[in-house]
Amino acid sequence: MRKLSLAVLSFTLVLAGSWTALALYRWEWTRALWMTMAFVVAEVALVGVLVMHRLRELEEQIADTHDTAVLRRLAETRPAATDHFEWLKESTNRTNVFVTMLLGGGVVVSGVLWVIDKVAGRSVATSRERQLAKQLRAIAFPVSGFVPPDSVMFAADLDRDEREDLALLLLGRTETPR
Repeated sequence: MRKLSLAVLSFTLVLAGSWTALALYRWEWTRALWMTMAFVVAEVALVGVLVMHRLRELEEQIADTHDTAVLRRLAETRPAATDHFEWLKESTNRTNVFVTMLLGGGVVVSGVLWVIDKVAGRSVATSRERQLAKQLRAIAFPVSGFVPPDSVMFAADLDRDEREDLALLLLGRTETPR
């Protein structure tokens, strides 16, 4: 099975590399990108197969050379296993109030933070609004808008129909100054 997978990966590597070179020669960039991606995938898979094979060989070597005296000594000196989650187990001699205290503390902390948020929001809102209005004054629209005054707008040499169309478009009215 290993030889078959090595042969398939090697064939894919050679084929993808050839297609990449051909696509680059023909200036077919999208195909070259896809073939390069296939090349990299085949390369990573080939390296993975080889590394896993080498690790398996090392593991077998280590398993064959174990010493029973060393293993016995290691077993004797191993520390006792500890149960890190013993406090979660049900028992009849404890009251198990951890979750209750956690939820109660969360409710109290949430209430305190809500009060702080409301007090801060009411004390800061008006001064921040004044400061923001002062900063936005520099970029506000002109009071008269973007339409020029009538004297400038009708100074152009337009006939009556054009002036009426322009007045309707810009000012929204039908009468025109004479």
